[in-house]
Amino acid sequence: GQADEDNGILIILAKEDRKIDINTGYGIEYRVSDRTAEKIINQIMIPEFKSGNFYSGLDKGTDALFYALNGEFKEDRDFSKKNDNSRFVFLIIIFIIIIILLRNRGGKGGGGSLLDVIILSNMGRTGGFGGGGSFGGGSSGGFGGGFGGGGFGGGGASGGW
Repeated sequence: GQADEDNGILIILAKEDRKIDINTGYGIEYRVSDRTAEKIINQIMIPEFKSGNFYSGLDKGTDALFYALNGEFKEDRDFSKKNDNSRFVFLIIIFIIIIILLRNRGGKGGGGSLLDVIILSNMGRTGGFGGGGSFGGGSSGGFGGGFGGGGFGGGGASGGW
């Protein structure tokens, strides 16, 4: 890509470790989203790698990236199904508030109990109730371009086989 546009794509294949990464620059993330990179890895490249066809996997993967850059690689998102936990989180918060109100109902003064502190301090943290394995997501941090400019903003996906 061009350094001033920050529109590069870096594919890293660690054959012995059985890992593949696609990293995108900030200037290209609107065309190759993390989800698109994940689909290219999981649906196009990894099946080839599992068969031992590394050249074919890289070839088909780069073709798919070019299709994505031209707007021809389509993501089949289903926006009708909401797979979020917002209702569950809302009910947990209401439940915690009710417990705290019932415990303090007696009109006693003073601070909260240790249980209240533990519950309230963990409300903003993630994890615990779900999660799940996915090969996507993108890398953390960034990769500064040492070959003339540009950088990678942390977008992209990775996978393994």
